[in-house]
Amino acid sequence: MNTAREGWKSDPRGDAQQASNSPTDNTESPRWLQTAYSAASAPRFRRYALIYLALLILAWIGWRLLLHPPRLQERTSSELDDLIRIRTLDPQFVPSDLANLDADTKSQSQKRLIIVGDVHGCRDELVRLLEKVAFKQANDHLIFVGDMISKGPDSKGVVDLARQCSASSVRGNHEDRILRLRRMAKTGTLATPSGKDSSKERAERALASSLSDEQVQWLEACPVILDIGQVPGMGRVVVVHAGLDPGVELEEQDLLSVMTMRTLDPDTNLPSPKKKGVKWAEVFDKQQSALYSSLESSAEDPRSKTVTVVYGHDASSSLSIRTFTKGLDSGCVNGGELTALVIGDGGKQSIVQVSCRDYRKS
Repeated sequence: MNTAREGWKSDPRGDAQQASNSPTDNTESPRWLQTAYSAASAPRFRRYALIYLALLILAWIGWRLLLHPPRLQERTSSELDDLIRIRTLDPQFVPSDLANLDADTKSQSQKRLIIVGDVHGCRDELVRLLEKVAFKQANDHLIFVGDMISKGPDSKGVVDLARQCSASSVRGNHEDRILRLRRMAKTGTLATPSGKDSSKERAERALASSLSDEQVQWLEACPVILDIGQVPGMGRVVVVHAGLDPGVELEEQDLLSVMTMRTLDPDTNLPSPKKKGVKWAEVFDKQQSALYSSLESSAEDPRSKTVTVVYGHDASSSLSIRTFTKGLDSGCVNGGELTALVIGDGGKQSIVQVSCRDYRKS
């Protein structure tokens, strides 16, 4: 019985010999590696490592919250409360529906909306564009899609010209940034300039401090969304800087996204400022086209049930004109064109452009 039991007991020497003869374990770890592994496995080492990591995290949090003054960070909901969400354009500026006018009125009606893409401080080009469209303030109303300022040589001149023309504009991401900079400087919450600031940051600080109170007041009065109302042949027309989240009502749109979006995230389907993704304008245009088709046989005026969005911001896509979305940022400040969408009575539309100097080389 004892002999049988001893037969299945393992022999330490036999095991050791068998292990040493294994073809898969014929190398021995270096002594320094064994020593390092042994030290790292010690409870005291792990305890000290966790303490040092916790101290490092606390130091970083303290630096962020106490020592590092706030810079331009993403907007929180409370910071967006001071923005004007939606403003409705005075109906007197909206082009007429010629079908409802008699012959005499038709001959006298000459209302036009001149909607201009991202100017970015290029005042000379704006003047040439207004001359090319034969802008007359008595009959025309000038509208900007935002980003009137920053980057170019004469942002203040652009604002003054817009004010002289009694123009309307929406708030772009660059207006938003410059106005925040100015407010932070006024309240003493802006970080002190340092040698690490980029030339872009220095230029933005200079612009923010150079704007007059009147110019700032005019810019702050610009809404994020401008509702033009019903335009013949275009349905309800809305002007924004960057885009709209398809399927979301105007009153529920996220204001930061309206000023910054380019695409829809393919995973979440939420607005994204990134260039990689599904173009929001493509989705919006398809949705409105489907809505129009579904109403075409039943509604008296199916086009009036749809929405057309005029926007800027996406210079990488340049001029992008679809049925229900009109992208007007054609890269003026980068040597592209400055674009105007001209909408006349009866909803007649035309695109007018002027060439621009490349101010990146200045």
